[in-house]
Amino acid sequence: MLLQSHFSQITLAFTQRTYFILLQEVELLKVELEASQRQLEGKDEALRILQSMVGVVQKSFRYLVVKEREQRKSSCHSSSKPPRP
Repeated sequence: MLLQSHFSQITLAFTQRTYFILLQEVELLKVELEASQRQLEGKDEALRILQSMVGVVQKSFRYLVVKEREQRKSSCHSSSKPPRP
């Protein structure tokens, strides 16, 4: 009976130690997950900023294309006029 009691104490100690180690591992994983989530949020914000910048560049490019076409049309119309004497 004494041997069985000693074995139960050892088993309990081992189980408690294993439980403690697992709790530490869970805490570490929780911290790593939170850090990964913050990093992902930062990347998401950077992506939104870049998408906004792309939108601004596209609008500017369209504006420049329209202006260039207008200039070409006006230069074509002005060059078709006969020269003044």
